[in-house]
Formats: sequence, structure tokens, C-alpha cells
Amino acid sequence: MPTLAQHEQLIDEIKKSLGELRQIDILSLARKEELGSMSFESGLPVFERTLRLYREVGKVQLESVSWGPLTQLRDQAREAITSFKQIQEFSFARYPSNTQAQRDSLIAAIQDRYDREFQLMSPIISFGVRMGTDFERLEREAKEKLDAMSGLLQEQQKSKEETARSVKETLDEVRKLAREAGVSQHAELFSLEAKAHEDSASKWLTATIWVSCITLLGASSLLALSWFYTPSDLNTTRAVQIGIGKLAILSLLFSAVLWTGRLYRSHRHNHVVNRHRMNALRTFQTFVNATGDEATKNAVLIQATQCIFGPQATGYIAAESDANPASQILEIVRTAGSKSNI
Repeated sequence: MPTLAQHEQLIDEIKKSLGELRQIDILSLARKEELGSMSFESGLPVFERTLRLYREVGKVQLESVSWGPLTQLRDQAREAITSFKQIQEFSFARYPSNTQAQRDSLIAAIQDRYDREFQLMSPIISFGVRMGTDFERLEREAKEKLDAMSGLLQEQQKSKEETARSVKETLDEVRKLAREAGVSQHAELFSLEAKAHEDSASKWLTATIWVSCITLLGASSLLALSWFYTPSDLNTTRAVQIGIGKLAILSLLFSAVLWTGRLYRSHRHNHVVNRHRMNALRTFQTFVNATGDEATKNAVLIQATQCIFGPQATGYIAAESDANPASQILEIVRTAGSKSNI
């Protein structure tokens, strides 16, 4: 059983040999310029894989390797150094006869020895990689990274869902604002129309008052004139003529009073109707949002639609009356709803 000192000495010898092999330049082994056609260029792939194998084993911590494999490794490394030195020192002077065969035998020797070297060093290299690698640490780090990635994916998914929900809420809010803006805009139209009829009603009320005053003043003047002044030559024929003239004037003034009064009433009626439509539009959204029942919403929609689009009496025709288009509007709403569901 070798002592620890002998073991350390053996490792030092191996490291020294591996150092010599590591310093060999593979391209310098070809010796193309010196040997010409007898160069070792064809053996470069064999040399390269052998030296790469020794360089890999040189990265291993050999302290835990047993005595037997270390002894074999030392002997193999020495044989490899000897073979490469023979290649480096190869010359026509040393091998004047059968030069090509000598060259090929050197290449074959390194090539044949590779199997033994691989069988010897591959377990050592695998053992060194296993000893030099903390697989538990790698597994722990991999698990931590996996957990971090899972957490990141969950956060991204959550952020994506929150973004989608925020976008949907924003879109719903924009649609709501658009609907409210549209309702407010149409309500403003009826407000302007109501204001126009109110202004016209005020003007026609003033005109009615003035015409009524003129009619009253004219009738009073004619009555006073006929009471205090009687022509001396008044006879039946002339009295009829004067009476007809007075009656025509009074009829014209009275008709003017009725006409201006009817126009005032018509504009006042249209003012009230348009204000009612304006209020219906402005309160429509409130009643719709106050309930979640679709039937109730449809009923509110029908009533608001009837209020908005129902024809109104203008007041210009005496026998004019408000029509009841509820059935027609209901049919229009149903048709529009059925088309939207297709």
C-alpha cells in the first residue's frame, strides 16, 4: 500500500508529464517544410485527439484517484511524450532507409495506443467532472430559477389580465361616455328647439296684447263716435253703409286678435312638447342604469322613443289632434332588435 507521500509524488510526476504534452504545438508536428512529402501532416488528426485527451485529464483533480489508475496514467503519458519526441526528432539522417515505413509506424503507434488511453482516462475524467461539479447546488439553482421563472410568468399573466380588464373597463367607460354624449347632444337639439318656440311665443304674446289693445281702442272709438256724433243727413241707407264699414273693421281687428293668439298658443305648445322630449332624453340613461331587467330597459326605450319621435300637434289647424303611433314605434323597435340579433 503506497504512502500518502508516494501518492503525492506520483501525482507530481503525472502533472509534469501532462504539462509537457500540453506545451506541444500540434501544427508543429506536421514538419511540412523540413520533410516535404515525408511530413507527418496526415497524422495531425490522430495527434490532435490524443493531445486533447491528455489536456482534458489535466483539468481533473487527481488527488482522489487511486494508485493503480495513476500509475497507468503516468506510464501512458511517458510513452506519449516519447512518441511525440520521436516525431519531432525524425529526420532522413536518422532513418536513411525505409523512411516512409518508419514515419507510418510512428503515426500508427500513437493511433493504436489511443484506445488504451481512452479506456484509462475516460473514467478519470468522468470522476473528476463529477467531483468538481456540485450537482446538488446546480439542481438547487435550477429549481430556484424555475421557481423565479414561474413567478415571473404568473406576474406577467396577472399583469396581462389586469391590463385586459383595464382596457375593457376603459372601453366600456368610453362607450358609456359616447352614449351619454350622444343622448346629451340630442337633448340639446330639443332644448334649442324649445328655446326657439319660447322666444316666438313671447313675441306673439306681445303682438296679441297690442292687437287686442288696438281692437279695444278701435271699438271704443267707433262706439263713442256713433254715440256723440250723428250726421244730420243720416238715413237708413247711409246708416247701413257706415255699419257695414265699422263691422268690417272690427271683424278684421278681432280676427287679428284670434290669429296672433292662436300662433302664441301653438308656439307655447311646441315649447312644452320639446322641453318634455329634452327631459325624456336627459333622464333616459338614469332609468336604464337603474335596472338590470332587459324587459324594463326595452319598455323605457319604447316610451322614450315614442316621446321623441311621436308627431305633435302644430296648433295651426283647428281640428288637429295628437296621433298615437305607439304600435308603429313598437314594431320598428322590434324589427331593429331582431336584425341586431341576426
